[in-house]
Amino acid sequence: PDLPFGAACVAFNDISFRGFPTFPVIHRFHMKVFGRLLPKQFVNQGGDPFLFELYSRFNASKFASVKLKNTLGGDSSARYSKHEINWKGQVLRLSIEILTERIKTLNQVNVAPTGVCLDIVIPSYRTNN
Repeated sequence: PDLPFGAACVAFNDISFRGFPTFPVIHRFHMKVFGRLLPKQFVNQGGDPFLFELYSRFNASKFASVKLKNTLGGDSSARYSKHEINWKGQVLRLSIEILTERIKTLNQVNVAPTGVCLDIVIPSYRTNN
């Protein structure tokens, strides 16, 4: 869909946490829509993938071709106590709804998320061999 300027998220390729959208870059458009960087439920974990996932639902998330290495956190230990929340359900759904309505208002067109969301489940079991 035609999105307003700035309705996107770019994340870096972190060689210490491959495939994970670290250090997301967003435009001030996001702050105008939501009034804050992240929903109030967030403490200190999950914000990076949340932002990337939110905009990916509109095909507006991309990894930058630049690589970096996070030496103070990432997939390993951090300088703080990690507190994760379940943002993949209602928190994400409500944010998608807010963003959808704002885009409709700004562009005066009917827009809906078009990005593909796919969960892959690999059945596994443990053996005591």
